[in-house]
Amino acid sequence: MTFPNPRIDALKANDFVFGAKSLRNQHTAHPILAMNFSIALFFTPVDFSIYETDRTLERQKQLLADKRTQTLDSMHIPGEDGFARAGDLVPWVDGENVWQLGLCYEICKAMVVATTLTKTQVKFGGCWEILTPDFNPRARVEAYIARRKAQKKKPFVDAVHYELA
Repeated sequence: MTFPNPRIDALKANDFVFGAKSLRNQHTAHPILAMNFSIALFFTPVDFSIYETDRTLERQKQLLADKRTQTLDSMHIPGEDGFARAGDLVPWVDGENVWQLGLCYEICKAMVVATTLTKTQVKFGGCWEILTPDFNPRARVEAYIARRKAQKKKPFVDAVHYELA
């Protein structure tokens, strides 16, 4: 049984809940990261799934071969405690995952709220920076892309990715 709390309900941005796959993935994420995902879901205006947390080394090798990652030393590979230290939060629209940058920015803003409340250091894969209370995802991603281009390096924008720092 749940009891309404008008003060909390006034803050809640939505009626979203994690589905079965997201809950399974949340259980393989480090508990601190998993907690931040739940808090972000509470505050986000955009529904999202916890698309992926833990990966095997074999999957990571395949993603590297497919140029969908840049490292084998991934925070998705579980540590000695069995937990992944990274997760991918993908917008969920009309019953399916969509990789749309604008929606990812909205999820990122909710993660900023979550990490500020919990005082957790989490890095955003859109620009590979730690989230801070004044974090503007669009501006930070645009600055990251410009910086990488100035360095004559290809930017790797993974705007669904979050990892413990």
